[in-house]
This record gives sequence, C-alpha cells and structure tokens, in this order.
Amino acid sequence: MKIFNIITCLIVLIALQVSLVHAGAQDARQQWLEAKERTAELREEHNLAKSEYRQDKTPENEKKVVDTGKALLQAALDEAEAWLEWKKIEAEENPKVPSEIKESIASDVDANLAKIDSLRNDVDSVKNSLELGVTFLKMLKAHGELMVDVARNNGNMWIYIANDLVSKVEESEGKLRAAAEKADSKNALAKLDAAEQSIKRARENIDRADNMYDKVKLPGAPFINFNDGNVFLNAARTDLADAHRNMLDAFNILLRGE
Repeated sequence: MKIFNIITCLIVLIALQVSLVHAGAQDARQQWLEAKERTAELREEHNLAKSEYRQDKTPENEKKVVDTGKALLQAALDEAEAWLEWKKIEAEENPKVPSEIKESIASDVDANLAKIDSLRNDVDSVKNSLELGVTFLKMLKAHGELMVDVARNNGNMWIYIANDLVSKVEESEGKLRAAAEKADSKNALAKLDAAEQSIKRARENIDRADNMYDKVKLPGAPFINFNDGNVFLNAARTDLADAHRNMLDAFNILLRGE
C-alpha cells in the first residue's frame, strides 16, 4: 500500500539522530580518548613535581616542574590535535553534511592545526617556570579560539541537517494529507493539522537556533550563544517528535477507515 510506504519512510526519517558515525570517525575518536588519557597521566606527574618543589625548592625539583610541565603541554596539544582530526573526519563521513560546510570545517581545522604547530615550538623553547606559565596562558587563549570555531561549525552542520529533515517531514505530511482529504477523514485531518503546527514550531525553533549559532564568535559570549542554540534545536526536535506522533495517529486512522 502506497500510504504504508510513506509512513515507513517517515518513521526512518524521524529517528532524530543528526550524525552518522563511521569506522574512520570511531578510530579518530578512540585516538582522541587515548590522547586525553595521556594528558591526565602527565597532569598527575606535573602536579606531583610541583608538590615536591613546594616542599624542597632545589634547582633539580624546579627543573622537574618545567620538564613535566612541558610534557603536559605537548600532551594537551596532542589531545587538541586528535580532537580536531576526529571532528574533521566526522563531518567528512556524514553524507548529510553539504560540501561547503565540510570545506569550512576542514579550513578551520587546518588553521587550528597550524596554531598547534606554532604552540609546539613555543613549548619546546620553554626554559623556566615563568616561560612555562606564559606559554600556558597563550595555549588557553588558542584553545578558546579553537573551541569557538568548532562550536560554530557544528551549529551550522546541525542547522543544515535539521532543515533538510523538516523539509522531508513536511513532504510526508503533505502526502498523508492528500490521502486523508481523498478519504474525507476529518479525524485524520485533525491529527495532521496538529502535526502541521508542530512542524511550523520546529521551523521557528531551527531559525532561532541558527540565529544563535551565527553569534558564536569572539569577542562576545560564544559558548552562551552556542548553548542557547542547542536549547532551541532540542525544542525543534521535540516539535518534530510531536509531529511524528500525530502523523502516525493519522495513518492509523486511515488504515481503520475512520
């Protein structure tokens, strides 16, 4: 039955998972997790070295603080690099992401990888605790910029996928509506009217999310805007779930001939 095929497609579309995870992305994520674990281990070593230096401020203990600090900063850069590579591959392997967004993500990742290479040189040149602290502050600033770039690109990717999903849901709702009108089913049409309103609200929430993601930049409050965008996008997801429920009800009404 044609209408059964429509609703089957709809159920698949309304699985609101916005990203596909493939083997390459899984491997890249695992590499990031391993790098993250290594950073944690070196942080413990550095903290121990600082504790020993506070108890006995010898040149040897100070050197140990600097050496473990440099190792920690390099590990943190390894972790950041692995995370960027994961996000880049994740976008590349997602068939729902358009080429222009993939190119934007790749460009930002490459720019941030270049910053990481520069920071590695800064870390290598550290000779004392003061230089270590200055380099750490420089890394914090670069990390903030990196996070803003990735957050903005993720937002753009999610908005594109969400808009594409809503368009397909609208198309399916239209086909169900045509079947309901042909059957002169007032009950089914009532359910579809409710679904239509939910779809409209989803569109509005996606537009609000898009507006917030556009504000994810420095200077400003990028992460507050990113969080607000996520809130609106989650609201849109709830709206689409409501639409799906009403469309499924309409389908069942039509099957029963009501």
